[in-house]
Amino acid sequence: MRRLHLLLFSVLLLVSAMFAPLALAGDIVGQYTFEGSNPGSQAKYTGKAMIEKKGDAYLVGWQIGNQELAGTGILQDNTFAVVYIARNNKTEPGLVLYTILPNGMLVGKFTNLGGTSLGTETWTPVSK
Repeated sequence: MRRLHLLLFSVLLLVSAMFAPLALAGDIVGQYTFEGSNPGSQAKYTGKAMIEKKGDAYLVGWQIGNQELAGTGILQDNTFAVVYIARNNKTEPGLVLYTILPNGMLVGKFTNLGGTSLGTETWTPVSK
C-alpha cells in the first residue's frame, strides 16, 4: 500500500511539473517594465508595457519615453508573438517573438518590416 501511495505521488508530481510552465504562460496578462536594444544598436532603452486578453488574442501596449506602440499577440505554449506599430505611424510595423520563462519574464527578439537585423527586449512583470 505504501508503495502504491509513493507511486501515485510521484506520478502527480511529474504531471504537475509538466503542466506548471503552461499555467504560467497562460497568465501573461498584466503590467511589465522592460529593457531593450534596437536592431543594430548596443544602446539600451527602458519602458513600460501592458498585456490585456481580448478573446483568443492579446492587446499589447508599450511606452518608451514619449513613444507609444500598440500590438496584437498570439500565445502558443510558452511562445508569445506580437505584431506592432507605433501609434504615430512614423515607423514601419514590426514583429516580436517572446519566450515566456517560468519566472514570468518575457525574453524576445524583434525586427521591423523589411528589417535585416534583430533587436532584443526583456520584460519583467510588475507585482500584481
